[in-house]
Amino acid sequence: MTTSKKTPQKRTARMTTATAGTKRRAAIEKRPRASTLITGGTGFLGSHLVRQLVKEGAKDIRVMATSIP
Repeated sequence: MTTSKKTPQKRTARMTTATAGTKRRAAIEKRPRASTLITGGTGFLGSHLVRQLVKEGAKDIRVMATSIP
């Protein structure tokens, strides 16, 4: 069994403010190969966020429950 040693990289979303004349919400820079981790994704807000990400074309979404039902 071989293991790959990769240099850890900081991965963060870049937030920008919407310009005048657009919807008044923060826009997140989209990266085609980015992974998204949502904790508490089984609740109301988390499930809404997952649906929105899918609608906007997100490909790799990981969802974690924060409590056991």
